[in-house]
Amino acid sequence: MSFIMSYTDPAGTVHANSYWVAGSISYNPITKIGQVIFQGYHDKDSFDAGDGQLAGSPHPVATTDPAIFYQFFGNARRIFSGLSFEEWLDSFAQDQDLFFGLATLYANVDVIIVDIGLLNTSTLSVAFGDDITSQGGDYNLGVTVRVNGTPVTPSVAAKQTGTFSIWYTIPAVDIDDVVDWEYDGLVGDLADNGGQILQSIDRLTAGNSIGSYRWFNRLEDSGWIATI
Repeated sequence: MSFIMSYTDPAGTVHANSYWVAGSISYNPITKIGQVIFQGYHDKDSFDAGDGQLAGSPHPVATTDPAIFYQFFGNARRIFSGLSFEEWLDSFAQDQDLFFGLATLYANVDVIIVDIGLLNTSTLSVAFGDDITSQGGDYNLGVTVRVNGTPVTPSVAAKQTGTFSIWYTIPAVDIDDVVDWEYDGLVGDLADNGGQILQSIDRLTAGNSIGSYRWFNRLEDSGWIATI
């Protein structure tokens, strides 16, 4: 269980993309108290590298509400399942002034693939690791696409049904062009299914797959045929 948030530590230092993981979980069926101890790191890279924890970490998150305890932790005849516990934790984190109001929870969703050319020479595909949605329906909001360093405005930006991908229609490029994508979370409104917003994502360079699939049924392939 992990999440990303903007966290201000006790010294007043802001960690805009701090990464938190559940270090331990305990629950008492007699007192009806459930508690999770979270460990925080400056960002996910710090966690992966095993760097030191943030000031204010470990941090306990607990509930003493018997109704919540029984609903998600279970009773003597039923222990909680991972899914129901995560549902409880998500709602509790958002509703109980987590970390004394010093934090803003972000969607824990990564960009998996950015690519141009898998579909055609004018469709930039951005695939996420989980489902995301534009709260206002504008998938261009907060997004900057550059071709060879020059910003271009996609004529269409749409979430693809049944996938975790957004497709952006841009002026056609070729295999020698460099296409970048980045996202400003202060401007855009992308969010996960729980309504948690996506944090800013630094510029990512798209893989250029133009010609690599060799279907030989498009104009961009014909150039490769001519050079063989």
